[in-house]
Amino acid sequence: MWDRTMIITGAASPNGNPIVDLALANGINVILLSAWHSRAQAAIEKGVSSNYKSHVLGFAQNPQAQLKRNMEEAPELYREDTTQQDVLRWIYDRFGSIDIVVNGSGGHERREMDTTDKAFWHHDAEVPEGAFFNVMYAMPYLEKSVCPRVINITTDDGACGGWFKNPAFAAARGGIIALTREMARELGPKGITVNCVLHSHIEGSGPDALTDEERNELLNRTPLGRICTLKDLAGIVNFLASEQASFITGQVINVNGGLLLG
Repeated sequence: MWDRTMIITGAASPNGNPIVDLALANGINVILLSAWHSRAQAAIEKGVSSNYKSHVLGFAQNPQAQLKRNMEEAPELYREDTTQQDVLRWIYDRFGSIDIVVNGSGGHERREMDTTDKAFWHHDAEVPEGAFFNVMYAMPYLEKSVCPRVINITTDDGACGGWFKNPAFAAARGGIIALTREMARELGPKGITVNCVLHSHIEGSGPDALTDEERNELLNRTPLGRICTLKDLAGIVNFLASEQASFITGQVINVNGGLLLG
């Protein structure tokens, strides 16, 4: 127990996250990474049981991206020259390993083709970029792990276009799928598995709620007849993080109730 450590982006919700809860229940230390230090701390304070708080840390994922705010929120930690690599070193110093990198799936503004400009496109393109550098910077620690894992979580937009029309979002998510397979080939000889969990729409996960019409259409097209939840992702993510998944890599695992069956 508590001999492995998971870092996870996109999970800093004050309402809690079943992926985090299950990892903690399985004796895995968890670090929540967010754009802002305060958001990660709020997620721990409000969303993590007091029984586990000694096994959870929260930091700004890339302090430089929101440096002024992070320095204001935690001046004892963040300075002008604090980098993402520094954050990873703090984690390693505290728990003694970094074994699992989970690149979470965050929501984003919806824009159709005729309202997408280059600035918006480039902003969405930061999704695979962020996932790549999260893994690259963690490599010195993953290479020391006896059970190293990379798990990319993204949406089915990347496989078939989105439930909402959003070409930049879909392209970025498709990039995550391609990146998963490329990293699996390159990191396999190091014993690091890399897999992707591809989920359908999760109510409340983005800026747009489903209309009644959209909800009914989605339910009608989903053989299991309900909408995906974060609990649906928790089991597969924690399985892929386990020793039992040591010979699974480069896979895209659909968690969508059969939505993509046709």
